[in-house]
Amino acid sequence: MISWLSWLRQSPGAPNAKHIMAHIERLRTIENLALPEGLERSVHPLRDLESFHRYATLVAVVLDTRVTLIDEIIDMHDRMLGMLFNRAKRHHSDRFQQSGKTINDKLRLYSRIGRVLVEAKQNGSDPFAAIESILPWEIFAESVIETEKLAQPANFDFLPLISDGFPHLSRYTPSLLESLRMKAAPIAEDILKGVNTD
Repeated sequence: MISWLSWLRQSPGAPNAKHIMAHIERLRTIENLALPEGLERSVHPLRDLESFHRYATLVAVVLDTRVTLIDEIIDMHDRMLGMLFNRAKRHHSDRFQQSGKTINDKLRLYSRIGRVLVEAKQNGSDPFAAIESILPWEIFAESVIETEKLAQPANFDFLPLISDGFPHLSRYTPSLLESLRMKAAPIAEDILKGVNTD
């Protein structure tokens, strides 16, 4: 069985919700000690007194562990976000690849339709008859609907797919925001107000 101090100082592990929650639990354990603010400034003088030496060392270790835990929690969260962005990019690319043949077929079809419409305009002939010389009108109407489903957003961006990662983030982000005391420079105070909105 590991000691309390060894448990506090365990490495974070891979960046996932379970490990982040475990680290947040370690941080909460330290916060529950309710060490006085500014205690770190007293650790060095305490070391000069033999009877307090062990306590001063323990306090120094706990304070250092607290800082390390916060750094590691933020690092794991940052890496989690990076993985979600990379996964969204990959899914976006995969979806586009899977639709590639159908998109190419539609482009070829509309290229042919465009060509006969240009010729119809030049010849003064019926444009609807020109389209029906390629394929029946009902099939053309269906192909328009199919093409609309294939079309990506106008900015062709992967960002909408990031919301697929919300279940992973929602497992720990409320605890993360609750456990960290955030401060902001004056220029970023509005962002901090948004973070603190219930």
